[in-house]
Amino acid sequence: MFIVFENSCAIIKMDNKFNFERHIEFKNITENILEKPIKTIQVDFSECSYLDSSGLGMLLILREKVKDKGIVLQLTNILKDQAIDQIIKIASFEKLFEIKRI
Repeated sequence: MFIVFENSCAIIKMDNKFNFERHIEFKNITENILEKPIKTIQVDFSECSYLDSSGLGMLLILREKVKDKGIVLQLTNILKDQAIDQIIKIASFEKLFEIKRI
């Protein structure tokens, strides 16, 4: 997991798994991002093949942190009809996040 900054956008590039083992790393990365003057955060799932309830919870926590700051939070590069897409649909995240599928 790493960050790429492009203009006023921070892109969190997820790697293989987004689960409880990644919570400290995700917290540190998001705290770093929130110190910057950004308008959009994209969580890029193009390289991620596993997402569990802990990962969903971390996304919800990030959503709460950015909500009052006017930062747009997007979940991007989700492979349509694959495992992560199915989890996002079951969790009704489409009601909470801007989702960009490929």
